[in-house]
Amino acid sequence: ITREFGQFLLQEVRKRCGTNISITLWDERYTSKEAASRIQAEAIARKSRIPSASDLETELDADAACIILEDYYKELGEDGELIV
Repeated sequence: ITREFGQFLLQEVRKRCGTNISITLWDERYTSKEAASRIQAEAIARKSRIPSASDLETELDADAACIILEDYYKELGEDGELIV
């Protein structure tokens, strides 16, 4: 399903932006867990209350997105799957 969506997205983007556009799929598994661990570790380091799961809702997605970008930049996109 993800690859199919990637193909669809690539076609639509190329219609609007030209054929020089590429899309890279990136594995995002475990990024939410890593983000939660980072948030909790930061709370411990600051000696503040460890956030509950409901407290994490808004911050978790943003931190997970940052982790995905960090991983992508660290690997220079080499672990991604290029959609062609």
